Amino acid sequence: MLPECTLLVPGFIPLVDPLYAAVPHLTVLWMWFLLPLVAIISVVYQTVRQPELHKMPRAALWMSIKILVAFALIGIGLNILYNLVTAWHAAGHG
Repeated sequence: MLPECTLLVPGFIPLVDPLYAAVPHLTVLWMWFLLPLVAIISVVYQTVRQPELHKMPRAALWMSIKILVAFALIGIGLNILYNLVTAWHAAGHG
C-alpha cells in the first residue's frame, strides 16, 4: 500500500494565488521581463524567416517594437474596458 499523503496548503495555485503574492519583490519588476522575452522571440523568428542574415537585426528590432506597441495598445484597451465595466457595475446595473 502507498502511504497516505495529505497536503493541507499547496504552495502555489495559478489563478487563485497570484505570483506576486508569493514573491512580493517582483511586483515592481515583472513588466520588465517582457523586454527580453519579446527580443528573444523576435530574434529567433527572424533568424528562421530571413533569407539574408545581415537583415535580421533590423527586422528583429522592428518586430520587437511592433509586439511591444501591440501589448501596450491591448493593455490600454483592457484598462478602458475594465473601467467601463466597473463604472457600469457601480452605477447599479449589474
